[in-house]
Amino acid sequence: MTPLFHGAVVLALLLVAVADGAGGLLPLRAMPALSLGLLGIAGFLLSLGVTGDQIIGRHAINMLQPEARGRLNGLYTSFMFTGGALGAFTAGPAWDHGGWPLVYLLAFGAASIAALLTIGARFAVSKR
Repeated sequence: MTPLFHGAVVLALLLVAVADGAGGLLPLRAMPALSLGLLGIAGFLLSLGVTGDQIIGRHAINMLQPEARGRLNGLYTSFMFTGGALGAFTAGPAWDHGGWPLVYLLAFGAASIAALLTIGARFAVSKR
């Protein structure tokens, strides 16, 4: 289920690029209603992907060792906040150096790497 949620985040980021007109390559900037609709769909998919992934992650953590549930949840939450802080930390300099396209590429790259790592881990487990 987690690859589905990672896929939703990647799809949302692709929709954002299309709504922006792919950096001026598509004539969507002349159609603000369509761009706004695509951004709305992207926002929904992004929310679905992030929330769904967190729910599945918490469930998986809670099923590992019931006696260590508190410690494992603490570690999981620490990693989630560390990832969010790294994203916020890198977005500012990315905006300064490359504007919206670089921030978008950074987010798309991070989401794509997460999706590929999840798919790779599932593939490795299924090969055992």
